[in-house]
Amino acid sequence: MKHFFHVIPLVSVLITAYFIYHGIYGNRGILRLEQIHKEHEHHSMVALNVKAEKELLQKKVQALKNGAPDLVQEEALRVLNMGGEDTLIIFDTAQ
Repeated sequence: MKHFFHVIPLVSVLITAYFIYHGIYGNRGILRLEQIHKEHEHHSMVALNVKAEKELLQKKVQALKNGAPDLVQEEALRVLNMGGEDTLIIFDTAQ
């Protein structure tokens, strides 16, 4: 009977250690939660970049629909890869 009372605290400590370990390192633990938050931030930034690019393209399409002559000529030269020897095309990638 003496040994039985020594086993109960040992088993309790082992069970507690098991749950603490999995609470930190498990699939749903604290470290995984931090990793999920970092991934969420990364994907949010990617979504914002895609949204900004979409708005820029929508403005460009609207300008093409309205017939902005410079933009139409620039797109035609870019798509057709045409231009004279004396033609200088400067692409503005900052838009």
